[in-house]
Amino acid sequence: MMEEQFSMRIAELTTALDSLTAQLAPRRVPLTRESEIPAVLREAFHPLRDHFAREE
Repeated sequence: MMEEQFSMRIAELTTALDSLTAQLAPRRVPLTRESEIPAVLREAFHPLRDHFAREE
């Protein structure tokens, strides 16, 4: 049971991370300075971190 739940969470995380490429590509195009990229990445990763940090 626990292994199945863990596997489901890993699959959910993998799907969420894969979707970031589609979400971030258009946001990356207008950036003109390399220093802007970490802010965009943080903005994208923080909601994922918060979502996956929740207790089941």
